[in-house]
Formats: sequence, C-alpha cells, structure tokens
Amino acid sequence: MTYQEFKTVFEKSLKERKLDYRKSSRSEYLIKFHKDDVINGDLILFEGRIANGESKIFSEGFQMLSIVTGTFNNVANVSRCPDDREPYVKKVVKESREGYNLFMYKDLYEWCLVGFTTCTSYIGRFEIFSDGSIKVVLECDTVKNEPMKAERVILMHHADQNELLNEFSEVCASHIKIRKMPLPTGWCSWYCYYENISEDLIFKNLNALTDKEYLDYVMIDDGYQTHMGDWLNFSDKFPHGFENLSKSILKAGKKIALWMAPFIASSQSELFISHPEYFVTDENSKPLCSESITYGGWREEPWYMLDFSQQEVCDYIEKVIRFFTDKMKVSAFKLDACYWGCVKGSHYKGGISRVENYRRGLEVIRKACRGKAYILGCNAPMWPSLGLVDAMRITDDIIRDRSRIRELTNQVIKRLYMNRLFTLDPDCLVQKDLPYQKTNTDEYEVLQAMILLSGGSVHSGDVIEELDSHDLEVLKTLCHLNSEKSREVTLGEDQRSAIIKYPELNKLVRVYFNLSDTEFIRLDIEKDCNKLFNGEKVLKGEYVLWPFRALTTVENL
Repeated sequence: MTYQEFKTVFEKSLKERKLDYRKSSRSEYLIKFHKDDVINGDLILFEGRIANGESKIFSEGFQMLSIVTGTFNNVANVSRCPDDREPYVKKVVKESREGYNLFMYKDLYEWCLVGFTTCTSYIGRFEIFSDGSIKVVLECDTVKNEPMKAERVILMHHADQNELLNEFSEVCASHIKIRKMPLPTGWCSWYCYYENISEDLIFKNLNALTDKEYLDYVMIDDGYQTHMGDWLNFSDKFPHGFENLSKSILKAGKKIALWMAPFIASSQSELFISHPEYFVTDENSKPLCSESITYGGWREEPWYMLDFSQQEVCDYIEKVIRFFTDKMKVSAFKLDACYWGCVKGSHYKGGISRVENYRRGLEVIRKACRGKAYILGCNAPMWPSLGLVDAMRITDDIIRDRSRIRELTNQVIKRLYMNRLFTLDPDCLVQKDLPYQKTNTDEYEVLQAMILLSGGSVHSGDVIEELDSHDLEVLKTLCHLNSEKSREVTLGEDQRSAIIKYPELNKLVRVYFNLSDTEFIRLDIEKDCNKLFNGEKVLKGEYVLWPFRALTTVENL
C-alpha cells in the first residue's frame, strides 16, 4: 500500500469510527473522542492490512530497552527487553507484536510512517501482525465523559528512512520547549563499583580527576542511600557525611551529579513503611507491587510506585530535590527507573492517567531544581518524557562484552534521529576490563566510535587512575568533538557508516561499523587520512574492515 493509499484508508477509518478530527498546517491529526469510543482502555484509530508479510518495518519501544525492526512476519528485537515480552510483560497473550510512538513500513519505493507527535496524557501503540496488518491505538487508561483531545498523529513518507525519521522528530520538537544546556562530561561510579561505592573510592577518583579539565562532573551513582526511596538517609559508607563529600568535589573544581530513582521505593524503605498511602494501588486499593504486573526491578526489588496525583508525594520529592540542589549543590540528576512511574495497570487516587502521573513527577522535579540542574532520564518511557528532560539514555547499560557493545551501537544508530528532542546519552565509555567483564581493544574501539556518532554526553565508567595516556586522550577527544556545536551528521542509508562534519574545526570524520562476527567489509578510502583516536595513517584505496571492528578517520574539510 502506497503512502497515499494508506492516508486515504486511515482518514476513512476515522470517519467510520465517527471520530472528529482536524488537521494542522503540518497535516497532523488532532482527534476528539468520548469515553464510549474507548474499548478496554484502547481508542482504535485504524486497523487493516497495509503491506505484505515480507515488507520491512521499524517501530520504537515504549521504554529504552525496546526497539522493533525486521519484517511483519519476522519481527526482530534490537534490544534485549521488548515491551511485549518477559520480563516487562508477566504473561504473553498476543500473537501480534507491539511498537510505540511511531511505526514505519517500506512499500516498493519509499518508507511510510504513522506516528504520535505528542504524548501528554495518552500513549500511542501499534499492533503488528505477520500478514502485513497493523492496528493503530491510543492507550487511554483514564478518560472523562466530555469530548477529549487525543495526542497528535501524523502520516509522512520519504524514500530515505533516516531523512523520514529526522523530519518526524522535527515535528515532535515543534511541540516542546527544549533547554539548551552544555554537554555533560565526567566520571560515573557505577561501571567500576556498581552499588559498592564508598567515601574513599569517590575521593580516590576525585583526586585523579582534578587535572582533567575536560571532565566536569563527578556522578555518584546508586549505593549512597540506605534503601531505594530513602534518598536523604545516607549509608554508613560515607562516615564524614555526604555534605563533606559535596564540598570536597566543589573545592576540586568539579560539579556534582547524582543518581536517583524518584518514582519508586522498596518495601524495606522508611518511606514505604511510614507512608504506604503514598503509593500506586491495585484494583483492591492495596499498594501495587511492581512484579505483579511487570519487571520487578534490579535491586531491592520488588518495587512500589509513587502516586504523584497526591500533593504529599509531590511535596516529598520536591523536598528531596531542593535539599540536593540547595544544600549539596547538585547540578545534574540521573533519574533512573523512570519506566515505573508510568506502568500500565496502576491506579491513581487523583484519577489521572499513567502518562500524567509520570509527567507530573518530572514537572515537580524540574520546578524544584529551579533551573539549577541538568536532568537525564534513564530506563524511561521516552515519549512521555518529551519536553521534561534535558537528556535521554537511548541505550542499555554498557557491559564489557561484544554482544552488549553490538546492542548499544545498534540502538544509537536507530535512535540518532532523537538528537532533535534531547541530548542523547549513549551510556558510559569504558576502556578497561574488570575481573568479571573482559573484552578486547577492537571492541572498545567500536564503543568509542558509537559514542562519537551519538554526539551525546561523555562519561568515563572506569577507575580514573587506571587509564593510560591513550585512554585519556580518547576521552578528551570525545569530550571536545561531542561538545562542538557546529557538528553535522549524515548517517549512511545502510546505517553502518556516517559522515560527521565540524565546520568550525575544519574537520571531517568518517565512521564505519562492521558489527558482524564473520563477514569482512571492503571500503573504498577516497584519499589519504588518519585514524581519529591514534593518528595511524590510512592510505587511499581498498581498506578491509575485519569482523566486529570500527574505523574512524579524520581529514580536513
């Protein structure tokens, strides 16, 4: 089905369902509906066969660990945790697959896209069937009786998939206010210590960071608190007090970044024990346990989710954020486990939707920061975050492992179009093995090329004093180039190469990926150049890119 044919049957479906709609100057559909139009929580906008089963597809996930690609009859998961499979779904009951936010398919000549350009109250979902059929749905978990305005929907087409995604994100960006903040760079405690941090370990790395002017932040990740949810109750691993650590970081000329999971608490937390009424409930008005409906969590699980329709909950989180920004001078927050602020099946006392609960929580946090702090969303529902976070983690957690590096690289390539919506966070750069995580130089070079391609934040996840001069030069180069505002990226149609121009630096960087374990790629190098990270000469002519390698070259414009 061509774009024009799809557009015709889509509008016909809206009329047959007696849904009032108007179109904006950008040809977006703004639909009005009533409570009676919603069946089992779904407002169906369209369902029907639009292609054959072998047609290529692409769809986003609801949360960062889900991306859908492949074909209608052979759906492939780019990421390890699809929205519609375990552990995020307790019991798989549908034969169809799910996508969110946008859906694309390729007809004979071009890509056709249907997407939701806003997400302020409800969530756009796509059900994908093997015969080439789709169902376009707006998930409406809470609706009132009066006519409701749906989220904005748009139909678009283009011969080039990358250009189509870029155009779609431009329309999404037109509906939000984007804060322009300096690119965050720094060091993060998680990937060398995980939750086993301490005052001594933070100071050890702080001392090694003092002369690294290109790394601004010291990010204290999970492990500083006694329990999930008790963010102001500090563990005994900081005997001289958290405020003393804060002053020391600032005195060393660095900024403070802090990890937090503001939408959840563990059953062991003082918050949950003292205020069970703060939490989302099930159909029996009991606190809803995360593992009863979705993934239970990764530490101190199962979790319970906060209900931001209650003013007392908003006041609590505001108090926490104000303490850290005003007293501890925290100027960046990594907000993790955000997905659980927007879980399907939750019941809120204020009668709001799950998207509204999540966005209300982010609004409280932004207001409490009073413009003093950079906000990163992690493990987040991406479209509900639009306009309320400065940066978004678009990848899984890095592990020093080939399969995970491949996964992260594919995620960045597929989500490069999102750089119009927020600063991309490709997770940390790691360059040194751990006793239980080992890889090799070639695979670390793929990770370096991926972080460069993302143009996003740059944080080291290694013990700083263990980095050698080459490691530090790689970090410095990435910080310098990713911070460059004149940066222009053209992603190859094969999504395995890119050209990055830096007009103000008079530099042109070419990035090539070979993510196969067995195939060789033969490249045609147009002129003599140098490898970006080590200066090694690359001569004009044929260059063989071995399995699972990256080549990153630099030349003058």
